[in-house]
Amino acid sequence: MLYGTTAAFVLSYIGFVLFPVEGPRYFFADQFQEPLAGWFFVPMVRYVIDNGAIHGGCMPSSHVAVALVALFWARRSLPRLGTVLTPFVFVLILATAWGRFHYVTDAVVGIIVGVAALSLTGFWAKAESRERRPEMSSLGAGSESGALRERA
Repeated sequence: MLYGTTAAFVLSYIGFVLFPVEGPRYFFADQFQEPLAGWFFVPMVRYVIDNGAIHGGCMPSSHVAVALVALFWARRSLPRLGTVLTPFVFVLILATAWGRFHYVTDAVVGIIVGVAALSLTGFWAKAESRERRPEMSSLGAGSESGALRERA
């Protein structure tokens, strides 16, 4: 999961540099009729955004990409947890656009980045397991001669 999360963030950060898109919260600020309403999360998110948000980190949605990576591993490792998390990830994907953080296209590209990160994770895991096999077979042989032959 760590490789997948790292890959999703790295791919997203590359996207932020290649596509410095300003989110709808800023770009369409003068066109919104009313501010978002809410009693707990909206003020909390507004405080965080007002005190630390950037204006060009919109494309792709790293929230979506990382959430999909986490959901994949949850469903694979702990299926019950994955089932519980599935609707939350779906709502998160919708909320990125509803909350004016991302355009719908950012969420779609975030899905693509999440799938790409999982693909890279699979590639890394296969490569890592291939690298470990010779070491494990020489250690599992139970003789020093096998390990000595590999060193020579």
